[in-house]
Formats: sequence, C-alpha cells, structure tokens
Amino acid sequence: MAGMHDLELRTAEPTVLRHRRRRSLPWLIATATLLVLAGGGVAWWLHRPPAPVSVNQVIDKFRKSSPGAGRTSSGPPTGVYVYATTGGERISAGVKHHYPARTTLTVTTNDCGLDVRWDALAGRWADWQICHDGLGWRLVHYTDVHKFLYLQDVKDYSCTGYPVVSCRTRDGLLTSTVQAVGRESLTLDGATVRVTHLRINQEATGKSVSSGTVDVWVLPSGLPARLTIRDHGYSVVLGSHIDYFESATFRLTSASPRR
Repeated sequence: MAGMHDLELRTAEPTVLRHRRRRSLPWLIATATLLVLAGGGVAWWLHRPPAPVSVNQVIDKFRKSSPGAGRTSSGPPTGVYVYATTGGERISAGVKHHYPARTTLTVTTNDCGLDVRWDALAGRWADWQICHDGLGWRLVHYTDVHKFLYLQDVKDYSCTGYPVVSCRTRDGLLTSTVQAVGRESLTLDGATVRVTHLRINQEATGKSVSSGTVDVWVLPSGLPARLTIRDHGYSVVLGSHIDYFESATFRLTSASPRR
C-alpha cells in the first residue's frame, strides 16, 4: 500500500490488466496499507488535535534529503504528490481528528528500490520500504507512527506474501487481501486517464483489533489517483475498551510531483 512470487492476481481478468498490475500493485499495497492505520494504532487517548503537516514542510524536507529529481525504473518520478483529502479519525471517547485538506505522498529511492511516506498530522505518518529483486517488487517493511499527548508510539512491521500480504510486528498481525475490481476512467490534469480499481480488505489481530476496506484507483505508473477508506478498530487502554473509527477520501491533484 507485493510482487513477491507472482504479481499477477489469482482471479480471472484480462491479460492487459495482469501486465499492468506487475508495476502498479506494489504501490497500491503500500499506499492502501499506509492509509488503513487502525491495525497499527495503539493508545487512542489524545485530548488535543495535532497540528497538520503542510505541503511546504514536506517539500522542504524532500529538497534537503533528495535535492535531485529522479525516476525509478518502473514507477512514478520521485517527488511530493499532493492529495485533496476529506475525513479523518475519531475514538469512542469523543475525540476527533480532521485530516488537513491536503496530505502528501513522498516518493524517494533507496538501496533496494523505493520509499513511500504519507504525512498528515504532527506525529502521524507512515513509511514503506519496497524492494526489487529477481522476482519483482516486494513490500518488505512498514513503519506506522502515532503521537498521543507526549507519548509517541512506533510500530515496525516486516511484510511478506502476495496477494495476501502479511505484515507482522511484535504484538500484532496486519493482513491485506487484494482483489481486482476492473478498469475505469478518471479525470486528472484536465485529461481522461485509465486506472485500475482494486479493493483491499484488511484485518488486524493482536494487541489492537481492526477491520477495514480500501478502494484504490491506480495509474499505469503505479501511483494512486484516488483512494477511499473505511475502518473500525479497538484497543484496551488502561483497562478501558476504546473504539477507533476512520473514514476518509484522497484524490490526486496532479500526476506531476512537486520538488
């Protein structure tokens, strides 16, 4: 939110769709996992809203760490992609966090492939490491970070498998099952583009329990053009049962990254 032993879906679908998915699915899994955050969440007792992370902050950070423009061998150019965002998260104690109107997805390269990072709120981000080997793209590591009051919780997952992707941490398992819905059209940068619609069902077990569904429309480059998420989870905090809800939409504003 991949490509482990076989990037093709095990379901019946057109040949062209299978070929396109060889490049796009790693990004879908990385991004969708990134946005289904209840599986990695823990203590939800935040009493004051965290500050939003601005697009300019993310671009400044990108420039300091990756001053040169680049393109991966298969995938979108490196840079900061901006998404028009609605929705947010809330807990049963009555605390709500509204996501900012613009959130970002930052694409950079690493020694084995790609890094993808989502930023929304202060202390609220996630990062994916996607590596390429002789068999294709693999989602190998996922970091999920939440900040509650003065406490910061960091969950580091090791991920394997496809089309059922298992991400494990010390106290839980997050399982993502990818299904193809079909080919559709969206408008982006004033033009009609063809996208692949995938549905990803996720279940988390362990210290935190959750279930959710993400619908993702992905460009041929592998970059998500649109996402919708609905998720519900719970955790026991200091002996109290705390429910967590997330509902949000994300729409890519331009296929050209900012740098």
